[in-house]
Amino acid sequence: MNDLTSQRKEENLLYMGLFLTAALFSLFLFLGGWRYFPAIFFSVFTFFQFFINFWSYLLRSNALKVSLYYWLNPVFTSAGTISFLLLNIFLLWHLEIPRRKVFSGILCVSSLLHVVSPFLFQWEFWHSDLIVAFVMLALIFQQFRRKKTGSATALLGYSFFLFDWLAYLLLPLLPVLVFLDEPFISLLAYSVFLVGLMGSVTLKMREQFRTLDSLRFRSQRLEAELLKKYIQPHFIMNTLQSVKSFLGRDSAKAEKLIEALAGEFRLINRISGEMEIPMEEELRLCRLHLELMGYRRNANYQLLTDGDCLGFSIPPMVLHTLIENGLTHAFKPKENGNFRFHCQRKGHKTVYRLENDGSNLEEMLKGSSAHIEEGMGMKYVRARLAEAYAGKWRLDYGLAKGIWFVQIEKEDG
Repeated sequence: MNDLTSQRKEENLLYMGLFLTAALFSLFLFLGGWRYFPAIFFSVFTFFQFFINFWSYLLRSNALKVSLYYWLNPVFTSAGTISFLLLNIFLLWHLEIPRRKVFSGILCVSSLLHVVSPFLFQWEFWHSDLIVAFVMLALIFQQFRRKKTGSATALLGYSFFLFDWLAYLLLPLLPVLVFLDEPFISLLAYSVFLVGLMGSVTLKMREQFRTLDSLRFRSQRLEAELLKKYIQPHFIMNTLQSVKSFLGRDSAKAEKLIEALAGEFRLINRISGEMEIPMEEELRLCRLHLELMGYRRNANYQLLTDGDCLGFSIPPMVLHTLIENGLTHAFKPKENGNFRFHCQRKGHKTVYRLENDGSNLEEMLKGSSAHIEEGMGMKYVRARLAEAYAGKWRLDYGLAKGIWFVQIEKEDG
């Protein structure tokens, strides 16, 4: 008898460890930023099971006074009923079972009757709990057939939970099943049960993370589209105003300006919807833009490249936008200017660096690049980089030795 009691105490300790691990796992999922509210039901269920096994351990250790036993035993008996309720509510909401609100209400009424039945009826409500368990198994199986995320592992875990329960009930009626009374059978069943449910939660979490990533990508895409719709008409409007001013005094220059504008706009219209374009296309667009801006501002602008940029790619209009920013902030009207662009691969990274001079930079040197506010142009650049490279990029800019630079790094592959 003492050997059997010691064996059961060891079982209680093992179950306490299992349920405490599962409780902390689900609690950390909720508190760690995921805020998956069904995890709270599972966490409370496993905490209840931990304390129920702790109570059983104390009883088998003869560590309780009789008065304390009669006072606390009904509490822990009710805790078993409540924990079963929490487990089923968790599964209803975790697997998004249809009409889960109705089922949750029925479960609450059933659990209430179970708690008060010893005082009002002579009906053993474990019969109703068994019916509830089979109904829940059928609902989980229905979600499994619908290929609901996490339903397969939840079905496996709940099946083992029900198997252990049935073995406990049938053992007194069918002595031939005595082998099911072995401790490792029950331990195996509960281990599979908990691993199955925790695996189901993990799969659900992975699905939601994927959904969030998809929503972030769509958000970045919409932001990029919005910025494109702002930048392109803004640029065209300014150019048309320049054409208007030239028409009355220099029709030849106005004609060249219109041709340059048409060439640039045709190229922008062709590439703006792409995720990435060859670097040669982007450089061609930039040179067209510098030609156009030279007509507008009575100046000569050049774009020089260091090294061979063949084989590189970039989101459309990124360099174009950076050059437009340089023209706006670095050069006075009628001031000639130079831009220098460099492409380089460093290990598993690609580095693009754009530099420009300009007399206005001397005033910027008196301050700090930290005081430079990002306008719509730089927001557009960030949105296109985020859309194309999804967190695998870096953008730096500032003044160095009287030269304004913008450097883009992206991870290859």
